[in-house]
Amino acid sequence: MEVINANRQEPQLNLDINGQRNFIKYYAKLEEKPATTVRFFDRIDFYTVHGTDDCELIAKLVYKSTAFVHHLLPDEPEKLSYVTLSKANFNMAVRELLLVRNFRVEVYIRPPGAAAVGNNWTLEYRGSPGNLLQFEEILFGNKEILVSNNLLSLQVRLVEGNQRRLGVAFVEQNDCEFQVLEFVDNDFFTELEAMVVLLGPKECLLPAGDGEYVAVKQLLERNNVGVTVPKRSASTPAEKNDLLQDLNRLIRFAKGQQEDALTLPEMQLTMAMEALRVAIKYLNLVNDASNLGHYKMMQLNLKRFVHLDSAAVAALNILPKPGTHPNSPGYHWQSILGVLDHCRTPQGIVFWLSG
Repeated sequence: MEVINANRQEPQLNLDINGQRNFIKYYAKLEEKPATTVRFFDRIDFYTVHGTDDCELIAKLVYKSTAFVHHLLPDEPEKLSYVTLSKANFNMAVRELLLVRNFRVEVYIRPPGAAAVGNNWTLEYRGSPGNLLQFEEILFGNKEILVSNNLLSLQVRLVEGNQRRLGVAFVEQNDCEFQVLEFVDNDFFTELEAMVVLLGPKECLLPAGDGEYVAVKQLLERNNVGVTVPKRSASTPAEKNDLLQDLNRLIRFAKGQQEDALTLPEMQLTMAMEALRVAIKYLNLVNDASNLGHYKMMQLNLKRFVHLDSAAVAALNILPKPGTHPNSPGYHWQSILGVLDHCRTPQGIVFWLSG
């Protein structure tokens, strides 16, 4: 039950000593997470965040003070910090983390009918900059908010000399598009950087964060793209067959076209298809009925565009700095977009600059 403290205007977490001790034991057994992931626990009427770093982050973000950080078993060595959030503050924190700071969010819930003092928590919702599907109601309940919801997936293979062959899959969830491409790049990944600047993904999936992918990871982070390394699964014939089945369910075939993804010319791009398989699995697209029969497949054609790297885009001030709100005082003079954007729709002139 949520109890509001009139002085602090924050929900109160009421657990007895055994409840506190049991939750601390449960929390200690959770899998280690990156610093850019924040875990929330849904306590029906309010939410809690735990752990020193996450608590300080959320307390400063929501309450503007770390005075709102409390502790379970405060007098014992195994004490655990926590911050409580009302539903409104939870929604605000999720919007800030996903849309502005490019963090990841996890929400744990108890199954219906579970005891309020038990620790039978399950991870129910995941969100990341390129995977906003489960948080759409929170993020886009206000129709004035309109952001791109896209994801990049990469595969890299060393070829002759110092060249690399890249397989690319770009998933645009707002427009229901799969865009794929394979190309050869140098060891500086100049073509890749030009593509990242052009597409503007929020998140990129990589098979690994070490070895050949260190330089790719640095390039992506330099361009404010969140990097995710999903759990590895071997590309077996069964996995490839799963991709075909998923595409047959997701793709909108033209009238009179054979409804078999295997006939699509893009299927010949084997590295790009492997990248697409990883993206579809990560986004869990086939489990949302609204996606079925709505996606179209196409090949990216980078030859149609002028190539700019991140330094050129920054020097030209084409776009505002990340996190700049359109209603902020400096929005209309800090970038070309701000100067030109006097449109009446929320999307403004971004479409024309990016397209």
